[in-house]
Amino acid sequence: MLDRDLSRLKHNRTNFDNYIAGYKQYKEAKKAEQAVNKTIDKANAEAELNKLLKG
Repeated sequence: MLDRDLSRLKHNRTNFDNYIAGYKQYKEAKKAEQAVNKTIDKANAEAELNKLLKG
């Protein structure tokens, strides 16, 4: 019975570790996505400004 409980605890710990690793990857991906969106917004604003200055 103790072996089964220990095995279950190890399994739960592995699941928890995997969850934390996945969450960290998600947060990093969100940061990268925000950086890309900021760059795109800046490029769009510059293009719009150039269009207004030329037009």
